[in-house]
Amino acid sequence: MKRSIIYLLVFIFIAMTTIVNGQINIRKNRSQPQDRTRIKQRIDRLAGRLSPEQEQQALEFLNQLDPPSVKQLQELESSNPEAYKRRILLIFREMKKLQAFEDEEPELYDRKRKMTQLEVKEKRLASEYKNTAEDEKPQILGELRSVLDELFDLRELDRRDQIAKMEQRLEKLRQTLQERAENKQQIIDHRINMLTQNRDELRW
Repeated sequence: MKRSIIYLLVFIFIAMTTIVNGQINIRKNRSQPQDRTRIKQRIDRLAGRLSPEQEQQALEFLNQLDPPSVKQLQELESSNPEAYKRRILLIFREMKKLQAFEDEEPELYDRKRKMTQLEVKEKRLASEYKNTAEDEKPQILGELRSVLDELFDLRELDRRDQIAKMEQRLEKLRQTLQERAENKQQIIDHRINMLTQNRDELRW
């Protein structure tokens, strides 16, 4: 009798385990398509996928900077779609950065645009050098050197401007520090007044 009860309990336990596992698997299978969709949406957000309109804007921007790079990018789209998406996204972001300079610091816009143009050419020429015949490489290397020479000068000019701005901010901080030292007692008195004065909590 006891053995029969034990067998019955074991059978019930196995049956319940099977049912529970089956329900879990069903839930997993049902949720998989939704999970895959959510994962894809998250990846797309992280990757910053562009809309067709934004992609077209990026291509037009690239064409203004360096027309041969557009053809190179289109070839990349055919051979490596994921690399193309990453590249077009970087171009779009660079376009937006330049637009910000045009609005906020127009005096720097021309230089930044020229630097971007040279950087685009730099990447194109480097790619062409790797994929061209040996007898054509010296010419491409010469073009690349010329681009880098000009880009170097612009980058150094950009760095000098950044240093000048940092020096201006530092000088302003020094002046502020000096003024606070000269007005130490007034500052302390003002703080004491704020901490000790009676305040009307119901004041309008």
